[in-house]
Amino acid sequence: MEEKVGLNFYSNLKEILDFYDEELSSKKLIPTTKLDALYVWTALALIVSGTTLLFISLGNFKSLLSVLLSTLAIVLLLSALGLMQLIVNSRGKTVKLYFGDGEKQQYLTLENKRSSKNENNILFAYRTDRIASKLNEMGIYKVEHITAIAEHLESHSQNTKSIKWLPIGIFGLFLIPLWTEFVGKYLSGTSSVIFLILLGSVLATVVYLLNIAFRIILWPETDKQIEIATIMKILLTSRV
Repeated sequence: MEEKVGLNFYSNLKEILDFYDEELSSKKLIPTTKLDALYVWTALALIVSGTTLLFISLGNFKSLLSVLLSTLAIVLLLSALGLMQLIVNSRGKTVKLYFGDGEKQQYLTLENKRSSKNENNILFAYRTDRIASKLNEMGIYKVEHITAIAEHLESHSQNTKSIKWLPIGIFGLFLIPLWTEFVGKYLSGTSSVIFLILLGSVLATVVYLLNIAFRIILWPETDKQIEIATIMKILLTSRV
């Protein structure tokens, strides 16, 4: 009987992707807490407070209302920063809770107090070991097979990102003239260091939030594929 190479390849690929979704996704390994849900609202509070201070500085208002708004914006900004740190610390405790017993406990040795990527490192290491076991269970041992899966996932994810980035890139081209006009009108005569710091902070926060939104809405599947492809490459080093 003729071997169904294409059918076998995509069947194996589907099984690996389904395995990731069912057992290795972040929601499965570390469920979201109520405090995590405040992350988006905290980020929005940072943008609102920063934007308020930005426009007050830009308008050079000296009324009592502007002073009150500035005070409220600063209090909101500091509160949001404090809450953001609380959320990050809480997430670290949640990781310890779900990896605190059984075989998972050994992955907590990867924790670094100075690192902000403890969760990513722990989850990546755990997923790598689980996928390695899954490949053995499926009888996928050959380097050629693992390489083919990694290359296919990389190619597919990059093509998908390129297609989804296209409208965003076109939209960005239309924003460039508007940004140039804004800089020429408002910043050419501005010497306020505080204003420039606020502008940079607000823009950095907006870009950071947009990046998170794009990853969640536009390409969660491609990020997963890239991670699995990276894991496959790591597994290749142990099988050569």
